[in-house]
Amino acid sequence: MSKLHKFTAVMVFSLYLIGCGGSSSGGGGDDDSTTPTLPADATKITMANASAIAADAVSSIDIVGVIANANKGSQTETIFGTSEVLDLIIEKAFNKSHRLSSVANKTETESCDSGSVTIDYEETGTSESGTLTFSDCEEDGITLNGVFRYSSNFDNSGDYSDTGSGRLTISDGSLDGTFVVNFSETGNEFTGSYSTTLSFSISGSPDYNFLLTTLVPITGFDPDVSGGQLKVAGADNSSLLLTVDSLNTIKVELDENGDGTYVFLEIINL
Repeated sequence: MSKLHKFTAVMVFSLYLIGCGGSSSGGGGDDDSTTPTLPADATKITMANASAIAADAVSSIDIVGVIANANKGSQTETIFGTSEVLDLIIEKAFNKSHRLSSVANKTETESCDSGSVTIDYEETGTSESGTLTFSDCEEDGITLNGVFRYSSNFDNSGDYSDTGSGRLTISDGSLDGTFVVNFSETGNEFTGSYSTTLSFSISGSPDYNFLLTTLVPITGFDPDVSGGQLKVAGADNSSLLLTVDSLNTIKVELDENGDGTYVFLEIINL
């Protein structure tokens, strides 16, 4: 399984990480778009909540398989069932990937505890593309609706190039959120090298809502992170810079008032 396939599941994970801040106004977006934009209910990032939001955003680096199991033990409560969502996406989406076999266009519908996910995919032996449609797919108390599309190119040398995008609504019965994601990755499964670019937005959470984009691709050799920079945008032009400062170390800087001046906040060790 490539890092992106692990990583895809983790993009969903990021929707559920907790925070304890308030929300404010921000930009809008097309309800049917799979292009992440600043959500209308974006949280203003302040000195009081910046560390928690940074931890949530950094988890999108280390739980993708880039840093195996990093920070899992340090996560506090979750809004939704994090591990259950990861398991669900991996099981439903990526168990067919990189098989180096040819499969003509095929549609499969798999049952969830209730509801279903329909997987429409095609393989050529060196590529795969597919669409997952979640229809009230509920497992372990988490319900997914929406569409996720992905494509992969790969060869016997281990080189791969993957992309994916989707828009999902996720509920645990009492809370609802919307997660929009785009990402791409190139790498080699044998050497462990990778270069990942991602953007995603979280809205509808009662805690933290924001837009994450990549300024410099996240790079390294599995399981290490050696380079890259992410930006987390909140309401009122507030933002965080997350920079890989040294091997497996993230420097966090805060611009609370949107004037373009970033203040050092902390170092997060992956």
